[in-house]
Amino acid sequence: MESYIKVVAESLKRFSIGEYVRFKEIEKVLPVCVEGYTGKLLDVGCGSCKFKPIAELTGYKYYGLDSNPPTVTSENIIRDNAEKIQSINSSSMDIVVASDIIEHLDSIVDFVNAAYRVLKTNGKLIIHVPNLDSKHILSEFPDNADHKIKGLTSEQLRSYLETRFGNSSIIRTFTSYECLAWEIAYLGSQGRLQPSMLANLLTFDEIQYQSLGFLGVAKKCE
Repeated sequence: MESYIKVVAESLKRFSIGEYVRFKEIEKVLPVCVEGYTGKLLDVGCGSCKFKPIAELTGYKYYGLDSNPPTVTSENIIRDNAEKIQSINSSSMDIVVASDIIEHLDSIVDFVNAAYRVLKTNGKLIIHVPNLDSKHILSEFPDNADHKIKGLTSEQLRSYLETRFGNSSIIRTFTSYECLAWEIAYLGSQGRLQPSMLANLLTFDEIQYQSLGFLGVAKKCE
């Protein structure tokens, strides 16, 4: 247990609690590359490339794509529109990851079509989105101004994926104590965590059943 806590503590130095939980959920569905093969993973909306260590640990060559990428100079960090992904060749990627990005886009359909194009046969698209149906306390907060929509329901996400890929699986994320920890950390960072609010959170029965997000996983089959 002590070594596990140490690993978590080291990870949390790089990630927020929300990022850590979300990335661990994505890691669970990320196929590990077979020995002798280095797959290619495209992280759409990569930001400061925090997912890169996880991608490399599972055997992938990491490519980050963002409309406003970090200033770190790297040939594998690409400035491009996430809805079009025009700078990536067709059938060139084994994995496309989009973590909490599609809710910022004007056209989710365009993004799904672009992801399908750049994936190799049997490649996977892994999407994480906020759960629009979640009734957790943060749903009452004003949405960030640059979000186009708040999130998706599981059925909406499935519909977007199956329109192009024809098959998908939807996995709940951010549940139970992970959800609780994220909420407490968020409220604390905003200076809004009052004793009465903490008491309400700790007795919030729905926390055991609601999820803050969904993973959508779709495989390209041709």
